[in-house]
Amino acid sequence: MNIRQVHSKKEYLEVADLISKIFGQGIPGDPRDYFGSMDYWRKVVPKYPGFSWENLWIAEDRRKIIGNVMVSPREIKISRAVLRLGGAWGRSHPSPRRKQGVASLLINSCIDYMREEGYDLSGLFGIPNFYPRFGFATSLMETGLLLDTSRLAKLRKRWPVRRWRPGDLADMEKLHTANSTGLVGGIVRSDAYWLSRRQRLKDFWVTTGEDGQVRGYIWLSKRKVKLSPEGTRLLVSEVAVDTSSQAATIAASDSLLWFLAREASANRIPRIEIPAPLDHPFVAHSFYEYSGTRYAETAKDAEGMIRIINLGTTFEKLQNLLSDRLHTSAYWDWIILLWRTASTSIPAPGTQKPPKTQRG
Repeated sequence: MNIRQVHSKKEYLEVADLISKIFGQGIPGDPRDYFGSMDYWRKVVPKYPGFSWENLWIAEDRRKIIGNVMVSPREIKISRAVLRLGGAWGRSHPSPRRKQGVASLLINSCIDYMREEGYDLSGLFGIPNFYPRFGFATSLMETGLLLDTSRLAKLRKRWPVRRWRPGDLADMEKLHTANSTGLVGGIVRSDAYWLSRRQRLKDFWVTTGEDGQVRGYIWLSKRKVKLSPEGTRLLVSEVAVDTSSQAATIAASDSLLWFLAREASANRIPRIEIPAPLDHPFVAHSFYEYSGTRYAETAKDAEGMIRIINLGTTFEKLQNLLSDRLHTSAYWDWIILLWRTASTSIPAPGTQKPPKTQRG
């Protein structure tokens, strides 16, 4: 068995074929069916920020590709610190080759590659009882809000809501940045990041103020409808609202909620799900004004997982943040007191008198 990087477009399409055959089990026309998956790998993935053949690793046996994993370069924010993260995704290998060490070899090769390339962290969405052996730990919590459509029936929109236009992108980026400031693990979004999702931008809707400026946007999930034991839900991928004033936040939030309620009612969907941090301005306003259910779930040793690739560079980039937190913590006075006590009880170098010797 040989583990190496992809060298050509032909090999890349062979990997796309392998992935699509394994995971392309959706209904015809669904992006998860074979043809939808192949179309996605041909047209969308090569436009991802930082895409390179060298980031795609394959396992081959007798010149046949039997497994793969892709490293997707990202930058994430932890307060003011920006860390380099390599997302390990697109992992696949056929069922007959499972439990033969293929996945382990691929993951270890990618970890070595990321270490050599100067990544700070690696992240993936895992399955239970597998990835902890490679140093990955559960790191992401699923949080969000569930709203009953009936509670929004009498809501009136305050501002117009329409589909996004290419000229809205700059305002949308500003809204996203403002709403994600201070979040741990938010992805740094470049123009290339937005453009790589152009196919999904058709699911963006914006609300505009009296001046015509974009004051909020809603991004419907590509699935849109989520089926669950609790019932059918209208699923939102992302939301952002103007936070320049309380009045702007309320007007933008209510306008987007009006749009969601109209979409849900037209399709007889009883609930709306908005995955977002619980202190997100849209979630906070929606919950306190219209009630609902806030949730926070963590899947142990599965789902969103991260491991540190380079401990030194990670802590170097977090040094200022950790120092600030220490200074503002409840223990800072104790640290100062202990430091002063230690500094007064321990003589400075060169000042300690030699002990007296007793004559015999």
